[in-house]
Amino acid sequence: MKKNKILFFLVLICVNFVKAQDLKLFTPILISDIKSIMINGEMNNQAIVDYFNPDVDKMQKEILKYSSDSSVLYLYNSESSSYKAFICLNKKNKETVSTENNFGVFRSFNLIKKNDRLFDAVSATGSYPSHFERLNSIEIMEKSQKFLIIKINFSDTYGYKGYSVLVLQDYKYIKH
Repeated sequence: MKKNKILFFLVLICVNFVKAQDLKLFTPILISDIKSIMINGEMNNQAIVDYFNPDVDKMQKEILKYSSDSSVLYLYNSESSSYKAFICLNKKNKETVSTENNFGVFRSFNLIKKNDRLFDAVSATGSYPSHFERLNSIEIMEKSQKFLIIKINFSDTYGYKGYSVLVLQDYKYIKH
């Protein structure tokens, strides 16, 4: 009888332990180009920046506009229906490029230009908590009049590091 009580108690603990696990541990962050979108009569790049979900419509999307003439990558804010400079490629080294950015699951960070090809992301509030999705840096892999190719280095809530590559187009120079 005593063995049955101990066995029942162990099974109960194991069941509660399994139910308490965070399933985000097994869900990777996805940063990917998707179909372009038309806003205010202009074509814009669209990217998914969220934890993976089989239903793409439920994933968080970001709208980006690359202007090779001004060397700026803009991020669209749907709440204010306006563009904000996200990466200014012409700034000097060690200069803050943009502040208080929210890019998909990555929240509250500033971008600082380290050199011509690398932008470091630092917390806008001082330091990130240990359990926070973190954008580490953005690297410029290729820049031309038609395309901007960037590599985004990040880490998830558990500190697993990853990267993704976005190919952004300047639609002014792309023939439809």
